[in-house]
Amino acid sequence: MSSAYSTRRVRNDNELVALFERHEPRSSQALGEVLDRGLWSRTCRAWIVEDGDGRPAAAVVAVRPTFDRWYGMVLLVDERAAAAAAVLVDRSPAWSVNGAATDIAPLVPLLRRRRFVDVRPWVITTYPNEVTDVPDDSTRLASRADLEALVALYSNFEFVGGLTAWQLRAMLRHVLDRHYIIVIPWPGDDARFAGALAITARTRRYGVLDLLTVVPDHRGAGWSWALVAHAQSIGNALGLAGIAALAGSNPMDLEPHLGDDHYVAVELTPPRRFRGHGRLRDLYGRWQPLHPRAPIFFREPDDRTGHQPD
Repeated sequence: MSSAYSTRRVRNDNELVALFERHEPRSSQALGEVLDRGLWSRTCRAWIVEDGDGRPAAAVVAVRPTFDRWYGMVLLVDERAAAAAAVLVDRSPAWSVNGAATDIAPLVPLLRRRRFVDVRPWVITTYPNEVTDVPDDSTRLASRADLEALVALYSNFEFVGGLTAWQLRAMLRHVLDRHYIIVIPWPGDDARFAGALAITARTRRYGVLDLLTVVPDHRGAGWSWALVAHAQSIGNALGLAGIAALAGSNPMDLEPHLGDDHYVAVELTPPRRFRGHGRLRDLYGRWQPLHPRAPIFFREPDDRTGHQPD
C-alpha cells in the first residue's frame, strides 16, 4: 500500500455527501453547507486528499457566507493526511477553519497562517431532543422584515467579528432565507431584539445551532433556555438531533449533552488572493466600519465548568 497522498478538487456533491454522512455528527456542519449551497455555486468549494490507493484520507470544504469571507471545515479520515490537508487550508481563501478536535487538532501545528485557536465543548443531542422543558412563549421566528434589527443585535456579538454591516447583513439574509433565526423581542419594543439563536445548517440527521446571544442587560433571565427550547421544538418537528459549540462565555449547564470530542476553531491570517487584495479590503473596511471581534474568554479543552480564567 502506497503512503503517498494526492489532492484534487471535488465538483460532484454526491461524492462528498456520501463521505460526510458516514462521519456525522463531526462532519454535519460541512455536510449541511454542501447540501445548502452545492459545489456548483460560487460560494462553496471542496477538495479531497486521497491515499496511494485512491481512498479518501481527508476532505476540505471552504464556504463563503458573505463577500470576501470564507471559512473552512476539515474531515480527517486518516491522520497521516494532516499535512496535505493543512496545505489545502493555507492555500484556500479561508479566514478560519473549524470542526471536531479529531479533525482539526492534528492540523494546528502545521498551519502556516494560524493566528489563534479557540477550543469549546461540543453539545450533541439525540432525537427526540430533550435538552430543556423551559417554555418558549417569549420567542418567535424572525423574517426578512427583521433583518435590520438582527444586524443591530449581532453587530455587538462577541464572535461575529471583523465584518462590515454590509457583510453581516448578507450573512444573516442567507440564514433567514434558507434556515431559521429565533428571536426574543426587547420588552416593550418589538422592533428591537434582546436575544437570538440560529439554525445555520441542516443534514438528514442533524441541525447546527449557532449565533446564540442575549444582550448583557438581559442575561441571567433564562432567555437563552427559551431560545434553545424553541430550537428544540423545530428540531423535533423536523426529526433532527442537534449539535452546537458552547462558547466559553456561555454559563448554561449542558453537561449531560457534552460530547467526548471538542469543537476547535482556528483563526487564520487574512488570505491575499491577488496583488492589491489587502489594499482593496482596507478600502471597503473604511467605507463601512468593521465591527471588531471582542472575545471575552475561552474554556480550556478539559474545562466543562464554565469557569472564567484569571
